[in-house]
Amino acid sequence: MNRAARVMVLVDADNVSADVIDQAMQRLLAEEGAVHVRRAYCNAETALKQHALFKRWSMRPMVNLSAGKNSTDIALAVDATTSSSPSGPISWCWCRPTPTSRRW
Repeated sequence: MNRAARVMVLVDADNVSADVIDQAMQRLLAEEGAVHVRRAYCNAETALKQHALFKRWSMRPMVNLSAGKNSTDIALAVDATTSSSPSGPISWCWCRPTPTSRRW
């Protein structure tokens, strides 16, 4: 892991299975050594359903009270674009059911 890089995981938890989240976290920890920010974007129902998974990975559920069909996705995208650090880039992994992350 590049010691200057901070690793951020943003999960679309409404659309990604627990198995995929487990695999992504295991792979990131093996490759990077640490994950500094762990967020799962979801509705309240998913947050309750996946509570054990989020606790196991120390992942903060970012519960979005739905204001429309894509409101959770938009919250995730806004956080991803505003999370760059003035001291350098943050390495991040966006876990979605489609291959849009920088890693896979």
